[in-house]
Amino acid sequence: MTVDAAPASLLSDAFDKFERVATRLEQKHETLERQLLDAHRRLEAVLDALAEGVAVVGRDGVAIRVNPAFDRTGLSLADPEVRALLSSESSGTLRVKRGGLDLVVTAIAVGDREGAHVLTVQDTTAVRREEEEGGRRARLEALGRMAAEIAHEVRNPLGSIRLFACLLRDELSEAGLDPEMADRILAATAGLETAVSNLLSFATPPRGASRRFDLADLAADVCALLGPVSAQRGVSIRGPREGESCHVVGDPEALRQVLLNLLGNSLAATDRGGRIEVGTKLERERAVLEVADSGCGIPAEDLPRVFDPFFSKMAGGTGLGLSIVHGIVERHGGRIRLESEVGRGTRARLEIPRRGVEVRSA
Repeated sequence: MTVDAAPASLLSDAFDKFERVATRLEQKHETLERQLLDAHRRLEAVLDALAEGVAVVGRDGVAIRVNPAFDRTGLSLADPEVRALLSSESSGTLRVKRGGLDLVVTAIAVGDREGAHVLTVQDTTAVRREEEEGGRRARLEALGRMAAEIAHEVRNPLGSIRLFACLLRDELSEAGLDPEMADRILAATAGLETAVSNLLSFATPPRGASRRFDLADLAADVCALLGPVSAQRGVSIRGPREGESCHVVGDPEALRQVLLNLLGNSLAATDRGGRIEVGTKLERERAVLEVADSGCGIPAEDLPRVFDPFFSKMAGGTGLGLSIVHGIVERHGGRIRLESEVGRGTRARLEIPRRGVEVRSA
């Protein structure tokens, strides 16, 4: 019996074609797998590089993927407000505070997986601070104009009162009478004169010449100047380390006033046996001055107001010292921030461009 060769040939050709198609499919499958793997790696790299926190959360509330920025926020999926946000099947947004950070948390429901969400966390702390600085700047400008008008209105009659009090004291002395009442008037007017001078310093601070100087040397000089006062109060002041340098361009007399005001506040807030530390350093293009004390600290609710004029919880304080500090730092193109905890002390951090800016007048 003979076998027809034609069907066998056709069958062999079919198998060859099948093998070629299978090989091409396998190659395409491998190529697709590589492309998917590359896309996954790129997505992972993008997620890791994002400044915004991202977490992919399953329907059971467990994180499937969390990027490093999410971990840095200090937010936890177990937090009650976050769990409430994830319990919704739709998208939602909430604002929370964590460790001094202002966070905006957005949950986006994933349509193809019931109960799954993509959680994004944006740090809006810098934006909030800029808004606060803008509002504070506007308030300071308005109050500065008002303070200047008040100071000028008060200074003229105050000068007249001092003049007549001096004349009265002289007449009483010549008549052999006790000039004590006149002296009391002069003492009271001296206090008012100081208050008026503070108002004028706040409203129209003197504009000094900018020059290059060593901020560390200036800080050491001020610490030495206040050394006897602090020793009398039983408070230690430690200035910048010997040999430390921090050269900047600015108005040294204005920055001396800044440091005097900051140290004055620290001394007033620190009990006997406490300490105050002053340090300077350079960070990229900025010079940093820090004043840290172990004093009583500032309540959290008062911190946003410490630079506002006339706000003071200190007995006998005018509430202008830190306002003047803020104005000087602003004119140097810098910024100042206070961190404080009741019972543990306060740290003031001042930053100004090390190469200077044109020191602006108020």
